[in-house]
Amino acid sequence: MQQSIPLDLCSAVKELKEVATMKGYVKPVYHEGHVIKALISLYREGPLGRKLLSKKLGIGETSVRNLINRLVDRDLVRVDKTAGSILTSRGEYIARLVEEKIHVLVNTRLYDWPNPVVVRITTSLAEEIDAMELRDLLVGIGVKKAVIALNRYGEIIIPGLPREHESYREVTGFLRELFRDLEDSVGVIVYASLSSSENISVDAYRVGVVVLEYLCNIK
Repeated sequence: MQQSIPLDLCSAVKELKEVATMKGYVKPVYHEGHVIKALISLYREGPLGRKLLSKKLGIGETSVRNLINRLVDRDLVRVDKTAGSILTSRGEYIARLVEEKIHVLVNTRLYDWPNPVVVRITTSLAEEIDAMELRDLLVGIGVKKAVIALNRYGEIIIPGLPREHESYREVTGFLRELFRDLEDSVGVIVYASLSSSENISVDAYRVGVVVLEYLCNIK
């Protein structure tokens, strides 16, 4: 059934989380990161079959079928017997909206962390952000190490990292390069990735959803 298009980012984030929520006694093996990766893959590459989506998401074809069915129920995807899964106009809207806000950068280098990934969140920030609370939310989804930084009007702020700390210059220099082409109000998460290189972007999108949901809740 066709549904209205969400008017704001927070509505889209809520919907993405609901797609990956347990229904009845069935807990899906996928999470919000898989949902976003599926939508963005369909947005960038056009119709995709279940086998290819399974490879891109790193989950089995049965799980992909379940995910697609949920996306169809929410009028985000339609299925063509020949072409495969195709985004609806509503699905395109949400995929584009999220892609504009969550930027994933891999192959970066910081400290001695394995597979460090940068997740840049380009959205207006609330005046007060509790970095420890946000870090706890990330730990809750399995993130092992994280640096949370904010860019306010061109100034790099790293809550909890004193300017006199020996690594402050290294970290701020690293982040300043990443902020160069972005607007002033940007949140950045740098973390040690949980999974193999094939699934790094899936985990990173999940981190992005957690951050956006946190920002939505404190506005």
